[in-house]
Amino acid sequence: RGLVGSEMCIRDSLGPDKRYSFRNVLTTYETTFGLWKWVRQAYPQVKKIALLEKDYGLGREHAELLEQVATKLGFEVVFKDFYAPGTTDFYPIITKALAVNPDIVDHGFGVPAEIAAVITQLRELGYEGTIVGDTDTELEKLQGAIDAGVDTVMDLSTGGDISAIRRAIIATSSVPIGTV
Repeated sequence: RGLVGSEMCIRDSLGPDKRYSFRNVLTTYETTFGLWKWVRQAYPQVKKIALLEKDYGLGREHAELLEQVATKLGFEVVFKDFYAPGTTDFYPIITKALAVNPDIVDHGFGVPAEIAAVITQLRELGYEGTIVGDTDTELEKLQGAIDAGVDTVMDLSTGGDISAIRRAIIATSSVPIGTV
């Protein structure tokens, strides 16, 4: 069981016809397969995914992409639902998600306050699954990136004790670290 967050960039926001567009993070199309491949390797017991997405273009786009990636990697999406922007009470959607007993919950493209509310409410409802975003997991991802030869790392952690995670990453890294 776990909780995963992802980067964001809508599909049609970049391209040769958009000469003045740029990005400071990779798009979800560039990262989703690699992230979930890593989840498959790091958490082989994970089989079933619950998807909680914000009900807007990027949320729906991410849900569609994740379903494709999940199927390709042998996961099963057992729950998918969308919440209205500005939602603070996630108990109804979380209760429905937990009823199908997912191994991992993807909170999608919520803003930090929404992600924190989802994590808090999951725990309050008894969810004991791993949250992908704890210090050990983030250090494992950092080492994987360094081993792959990156020259910098951008920490986009959204769950767990973010301050402790960032301190550990900065203390451990042999390459420059950026944070948001």
